[in-house]
Amino acid sequence: MKGFTLIETLVAIAIMMLAIAGPLTIAHKAVQSALYAKDQITAYYLAQDAIEFVRSVRDNNLIATNAGTVTDWLNGLSNCVLPLSCMINTITGSTNNSGPLFYDNGKYLYGSGIPSSFTRTVNIDNETTNNALVKVIVSWDTGSFTQTFTVQENMMNIFIQ
Repeated sequence: MKGFTLIETLVAIAIMMLAIAGPLTIAHKAVQSALYAKDQITAYYLAQDAIEFVRSVRDNNLIATNAGTVTDWLNGLSNCVLPLSCMINTITGSTNNSGPLFYDNGKYLYGSGIPSSFTRTVNIDNETTNNALVKVIVSWDTGSFTQTFTVQENMMNIFIQ
C-alpha cells in the first residue's frame, strides 16, 4: 500500500490535536492567572489608598487641633466608625455609605468616571480613645465569583498629650 488509510489519518489528526490542545490550555490558564493577579494588585492599592486617606484626615485633624478648631482625631470620618461603614472617595474626600468605585479611563484614576467592578468598604473600630483599627475591604466580581482583599491597620491617636 502506498497511501494512508482512513484509520491512520484519524490517529495522526488526534495526535496533532492533543499536541496543540496542551499548550493552548496552558496559555489560557496563564492569561487567567495574569488577570487575577492584576485585579489583586489593583485591590491592594485601592485598599492602601483608603488607609492613607484616613491617616491624612487624622493628621489634618492634628493640625486643626493645634490651631484650636478641632478636638476629635477622627473628625470627618463619623460615617466610617462602627457600627457604620463607608465607601471613601479619595479624590473628592466624600464618605458615602455604599456603591462601586468609579474609574476614569482618560486619567487612569479611581474616583470619577464610570462604575468599576471594585467596591471599597472602610470600617473604623475606635476601640479606645488612644487607637483605632482601620479595616478596608475591597471586593470585585470576576464573572461567577466575588473576590475580596482586606487590609487592616492600627492607627494611634497622636493627639494624646
